[in-house]
Amino acid sequence: MSDEEVNYLNTLAIKLKRNLTDSEVFGFSQVNSEHCRHKIFNGTFVIDGEENLLPYSN
Repeated sequence: MSDEEVNYLNTLAIKLKRNLTDSEVFGFSQVNSEHCRHKIFNGTFVIDGEENLLPYSN
C-alpha cells in the first residue's frame, strides 16, 4: 500500500474510534491493489454508472 492509503486507513480508524481489523485492512488492500485497480493507468471506480474517486485521491 502507498503512504497515502496507509494514512487514509489510519484516519478512518481514528474516525471510527477503534483499530481496523486484519480483515478490513486486507480487504482494502486487495480491492485497491495494482492488479485489481490498475492504478498505474489511473483507473477509477464506476459504480452505478457514476465515476467515483477514492476518499484519499487528490
